[in-house]
Amino acid sequence: MEDKQMSKWVAAGVIEGKNGIELKEIMEIVCLVFGREESEVNTNSRRRDLVTPRHVFCYLSKKYTDKILKEIGDYISKDHSSVYHSITSTENLMETDKRIDDLVKKCEMKIEGTIGQLIKI
Repeated sequence: MEDKQMSKWVAAGVIEGKNGIELKEIMEIVCLVFGREESEVNTNSRRRDLVTPRHVFCYLSKKYTDKILKEIGDYISKDHSSVYHSITSTENLMETDKRIDDLVKKCEMKIEGTIGQLIKI
């Protein structure tokens, strides 16, 4: 990311997570990128094709919002410890699985595009 762009984001509070993006918008982006419906991701299913997007949602929600783990968990009917596990699992998976890393980066690009529209960079 360019220094000028980073400076604008810091000034707008984006880097600190004060950017106005909502959990619903993050969920919509994750579902779009992973090709799933929110109703599928927001279940208790342990199927890998549903668990991974749910974990990525938690990771991105913590990264791009000021929400505490409990608030993120409430959105997907999980407790804070499950959200914490999701975040650490996603971080580990991104280091070992290039496909997941690429999907997360694709989500991040879409989120950052949404943020850019919100703060009119």
